[in-house]
Amino acid sequence: MEDRATLRISSQHIANWLHHGIVSKEEVMGVFREMIQFVNDQNKNDKGYVAMKWSEGHGGETCLECKAALELIFKGSESKNGYTEEILHKYRRMAKERDRGGKPRVEGGAKL
Repeated sequence: MEDRATLRISSQHIANWLHHGIVSKEEVMGVFREMIQFVNDQNKNDKGYVAMKWSEGHGGETCLECKAALELIFKGSESKNGYTEEILHKYRRMAKERDRGGKPRVEGGAKL
């Protein structure tokens, strides 16, 4: 688990690489899908772990945690000074609503 400062640095690195054409959106998405599977496998024996879900338009629902991570990357260059708080707080509110049994209202997330 990364703290906010490390998360800011990580997401800004990838956003910067995208901006300068070092990596493509397709490459980032490919690695992202691999990492979801890796993290889910790594935590499969942890009874408190909730597996991340990914959907590519096949009727499934991508989890809020994945959406937040992608927004940090793909909207990283738009975030004031690269700060993560606005995006993280937005998705935290949505996760709390989801966990209370409500349907989270997506507020202008990253276009996946």
